[in-house]
Amino acid sequence: MPFVDLRRLVLIDAAAHELAVCRDSADEVTVGTAYGDLSFRSGPTDVRISINAPRPDFLYTLKESLLRQIGATWPEQTRNLRWSDGTPSSGLPPNVRLMTLAGVERLSRDFLRVLLMGDVSGFTDEAIHFRLGLPPEGRPPEWPQLAENGGTIWPKGEAALHLPAYTIRHADPNLGLSFDLFEHEGGRAAEWARTASPGTEVAVIGPGGGGCQVDGPLLGFADETALPAIARLIEAGSRGEVTLLASGGAVCGYPLPPSPHCRVRWLDRSAGTASLKDHALEGLEAAPPDTFLWFAGEQSAARAVRQAFKASGRPRDACYISAYWS
Repeated sequence: MPFVDLRRLVLIDAAAHELAVCRDSADEVTVGTAYGDLSFRSGPTDVRISINAPRPDFLYTLKESLLRQIGATWPEQTRNLRWSDGTPSSGLPPNVRLMTLAGVERLSRDFLRVLLMGDVSGFTDEAIHFRLGLPPEGRPPEWPQLAENGGTIWPKGEAALHLPAYTIRHADPNLGLSFDLFEHEGGRAAEWARTASPGTEVAVIGPGGGGCQVDGPLLGFADETALPAIARLIEAGSRGEVTLLASGGAVCGYPLPPSPHCRVRWLDRSAGTASLKDHALEGLEAAPPDTFLWFAGEQSAARAVRQAFKASGRPRDACYISAYWS
């Protein structure tokens, strides 16, 4: 693949995902991500790609992302790609583990707490999200497998996994992994949680996403899907204020931890007041320069808040803005 074309693709992707370009020249480009750095260097007859990451699962996540990006434009190139780190070419991918359902409890009117047992050694505050891999009902599960090029072979068709994303609420080697599941109409994962038997095996993919660290006073906005993440931010000692949207407001009953340094304001979804997006845009406009903006909710709302943040001229690393649903 021509280096000039690959470099253009890397720079376009970096701009789209607001990644730091650490180096850019005619024969080399390096991009920094939350998981590590990717470097691309032009050689006499080929292109050399180097990935530097602090953890095996982060390394694998970057490999997966790279294979998807290159494969979308040059699929024949990814089939022959091989890595020099000795990554196995069979078995479960490094970022996939099988865990078993230990129990489900009613946490509040709209939330269930799910407990899984298994290896939780990779889950820290550096990344607090994961994907739950639920196999289809009525057939033996098929789990992801490693491909020879270091990518993942995902079950397809009738064997495809349902892969919703969740926030890890607690992870302990002795107590397992727990997450809080928002019940909404037609939710497949909620139906699974209500009906699955203890001991049922599921795939856990990750960790991924942002961590709990906030640099500066917090200005947070979240709907029901992000309440567990807000709970993690409060537990991590964030200082500031958060605005939370839910049906009935605080009556939804989601149990937030004590927040002596963080003021919590609830909005009732059914009250017909300004949207969470409008509150975030208003708050951003009035926020002091050192404020850290945190927003998670519906996709179009997140997009609008992201555009407003860019236009504000604030530092790129002074925000976390994410679409949790669409």
